[in-house]
Amino acid sequence: MPFTGRTKELKKQVALEANTVLMYALKGRLSETFFKSNPLKEELKMDFFFFCAEDDNFTQRCQNSDLEALVFMKVKYEAYKKNVKSQE
Repeated sequence: MPFTGRTKELKKQVALEANTVLMYALKGRLSETFFKSNPLKEELKMDFFFFCAEDDNFTQRCQNSDLEALVFMKVKYEAYKKNVKSQE
C-alpha cells in the first residue's frame, strides 16, 4: 500500500516530536556539564539546543550515548559560536 501525503506528513511529525523530546532530555541531563567548559550566554543556550537538533545527524549521534552527544555538541558549539559572531 503506497504512502499517502498525509501518512508521510504524520511520519515527519512523529520524527520531529521524537527529535524535540531527545533535545529536551539532553538539555536536562547535559547542559550544566557542557556549559561549564563551553560557556554561552544564558539567553543563547536554548537556541543552541535547537541549532543542534536541526542537524540531520542529531538523533543518530545523540540518542544512544551521552558521551557521543557531548562530542557532537562540542562540534556544533564551535559552529554555533561562529554563527553568533557573524551576526553581531
